[in-house]
Amino acid sequence: MNLRPILTLALSGLIIGLLSLFGLTRGIEPFLWLFIALGSAWWLAKSVASRPFLHGLFAGFLMGIGNSVMQSLFIDSYIASNPEAAQGLQQIPGNVSPRFFVLMVGPIIGMVYGLCLGLLTLLAIRLRKRASTEPPAS
Repeated sequence: MNLRPILTLALSGLIIGLLSLFGLTRGIEPFLWLFIALGSAWWLAKSVASRPFLHGLFAGFLMGIGNSVMQSLFIDSYIASNPEAAQGLQQIPGNVSPRFFVLMVGPIIGMVYGLCLGLLTLLAIRLRKRASTEPPAS
């Protein structure tokens, strides 16, 4: 297992978390995550020789954790800059604080994102192999 690509990709979770603190991801965050997933999968397929699925899984998991840590540490800024999220966080049942909720949901979202990233990495490997074995068009 090569930690360098995993930790490098995990930084994108921190960056998206930081951008969300200022409301810069409002309306486009799903597209940012999709773009990051596609680019990450292609890069992992190109740079990781063994266990590509696990590399994608761990990278995505750490992206989710990094994003939620950033948002929970600065929850007041996050809520102030993201009224839709603030409205959703008000509907949390019981006495769960928004900070705790965001921190606890991050690993769950990260695991789902990691599963998707791992599968995308396997798909990218197949596409790269297919492209390299096809004869050039005449």
